[in-house]
Amino acid sequence: MLEPDDSNSHSFETELQTYLQLIAFIYDRLHSNYCPSEITKNLNEISLETEIPEAIEAIASVKGLRWEDVPDYLIDRSHPSLLFIGKEALRYYLPAFLSAIVRNAVHEMLFSQSMLQSDVQDSLFLTLFPSTTKTSCMVFWTGLTGEQFALYSHIFEMLDNVGFFDNPTKRKMRIVFGQA
Repeated sequence: MLEPDDSNSHSFETELQTYLQLIAFIYDRLHSNYCPSEITKNLNEISLETEIPEAIEAIASVKGLRWEDVPDYLIDRSHPSLLFIGKEALRYYLPAFLSAIVRNAVHEMLFSQSMLQSDVQDSLFLTLFPSTTKTSCMVFWTGLTGEQFALYSHIFEMLDNVGFFDNPTKRKMRIVFGQA
């Protein structure tokens, strides 16, 4: 009888535990610490940065929803269009994107099958980290408070610790979070 490889089992368990901790962290910490008042008061008045019909339809599907209530299937179906939502609104909905991506990683680990299209993660990270220059990388992040920035830095550090990012994304991420 073959014995399971303890190192692979431990790695799997550690990675799974990290992902589950991340999901809890996103909901617990960002729920109370990430509520820009101008967005939460006016979720029905999201400004559009596009005139593309598909994007307008996708954005209409999240209007009025708190980030906690945006279902994964909506992010999967509409993610390219939702990235046109505007920086301020995207900052508000970022926890929904991140939690969907992390839940997808857990699903892939457990069932060897993705719940999301493969480019959801790539599209999001390209929006958050557009190039390797500090100026362009910081455009999205400058609208956060110091506490919010620290929370996201911690989230991305946890994701990096489980090998979540490719090298180009790692380099851009380190520019934003001061580890370059």
